[in-house]
Amino acid sequence: MFSKILVPLDGSVWAESVLGQVEELARMTGGEVLLLQVTPSPAPPDPEEPDNQPTVVERAEGYLNHVAERFRRHGLTASVHVRCGHAVQEILDHAAHYADLLVLCSHGGSGLKLWALGSVADKVTRHSLIPVLLFRQEG
Repeated sequence: MFSKILVPLDGSVWAESVLGQVEELARMTGGEVLLLQVTPSPAPPDPEEPDNQPTVVERAEGYLNHVAERFRRHGLTASVHVRCGHAVQEILDHAAHYADLLVLCSHGGSGLKLWALGSVADKVTRHSLIPVLLFRQEG
C-alpha cells in the first residue's frame, strides 16, 4: 500500500480541494501525508526590510503546518516539506526520493488552454516516477 502520500500545495483553494480525499486515503492505508510547497529560490535579505519579516520559506512552513494540523487532529501523521526552485522539478525530485504516491488536482483544462498554460499538474503527471492520483477540478 501507500505509506508516503505526497501532496504539493501552492496555497490555493483549488490545490487544497484534494485534502478530503487524501485524508480518506491516509486513513485507509495508514500512510503518512507529506505536504510540500515549492517556493522560488529565496532572495538575499533586503537591507531596507526589518529582520523580523518572515521569509518566503517561513511563510510556506507556517501555511503547511496549518494544513498539517487538519490531519493531526484526526489522528493521522502529516509532515511539512518546503523546497526552493522550479515547481515541476522540485515536486518530481521530492516524489522520487520520499513518496510512493503523488496526489494532485488538475484544473481540467485541455487542448490549447492546457498547452498555453503549461500546467504543472500535466508535466508532473507525465514525468513522475511514482503513481499519480489526479483529481480533476472543473472551473
